[in-house]
Amino acid sequence: EQNVRFLTKFVTACFVFTLFTSAAFAKPEEPRYITKVRPVSGVAAVVNGEMLSWQDLQRQSMPEIMRARINQSDPQADAKIAAIQRKVLDSMIIDVLVAQEAARFGIKTSDADVDAEIQKILKNNNIDLLTLERSLRAQGLSLEFLKQRIHNNQTNSRLMQMMVTHKVLVSQADIEAYYNEHKDEFIKNKTVTLQFILFPPDKHGDAPGIVDKIKSGALSFEKAAQTYSVGPSADNGGKLGAIDWENLSPGWRRALSGVPVGGLTALFQIDESDAVLKLVAEEGGEPKTLLEAEPEIDRILKEPLLQERFKEYTQQLRNKAVIDINI
Repeated sequence: EQNVRFLTKFVTACFVFTLFTSAAFAKPEEPRYITKVRPVSGVAAVVNGEMLSWQDLQRQSMPEIMRARINQSDPQADAKIAAIQRKVLDSMIIDVLVAQEAARFGIKTSDADVDAEIQKILKNNNIDLLTLERSLRAQGLSLEFLKQRIHNNQTNSRLMQMMVTHKVLVSQADIEAYYNEHKDEFIKNKTVTLQFILFPPDKHGDAPGIVDKIKSGALSFEKAAQTYSVGPSADNGGKLGAIDWENLSPGWRRALSGVPVGGLTALFQIDESDAVLKLVAEEGGEPKTLLEAEPEIDRILKEPLLQERFKEYTQQLRNKAVIDINI
């Protein structure tokens, strides 16, 4: 079964990248032309003297292309592929800028830090490294890709901690109001068993009808996952196994709020894709007090504010950078 932290931060977000990765940050104000044609030099871009290779761009674009179910041999798909490549190239450029800035401030993420995060993923869901690698390969990813994302995430987080976190404050009144409005999301000692479908972007218009068929019994959740899902465990009917409620992201907990055992969540968005969960079973559960929930609520409320601040910061880095794009 897949680690939920991996699901919410690295599987789905390896396609769209996570809060502290570059795709969430600044993009150029005026998009430049991009083509599938490989540059003669083999260099996709140069960022303050640091080269980004065409080969790396292709490799990092592949998960997005697979998720969108684009036929690369179809000439009519060129524009879609180019758009994905540009989005990924933008993220790679910001990764380089952030890494350069982190180096300037002496911020480092070691291999040991990355390995420790991998071990958390394995331990939290009682899986081994081979299971994790199989899940990654099924989605066109690799363990090295995941390690690089973790490395970038941790570096970005540390830089953000230094540069912008102190500028973002949340009041006690806001924390208490959020707690009172979302009490049913703050539960401890609860386990849920889930199934998951992540629809590809090209199925956005079809997703509601597919979910209606599942609800009516005309289509099983397992068959729908096998047929349509680009998420983890699709071949296994989207089964995620038993998961600690506290390990779910706030968005997943909100989606599951009020859903009975055997029921489906409403469709919710993960980047540009629709997603749906089935609550197969639940066990235990008792409400957290305000004091117990306060640290998490503080993080939840700060998250969009931090994202906006860091977006502004990375845009400033980009505006000052010397960037040569060759595709």
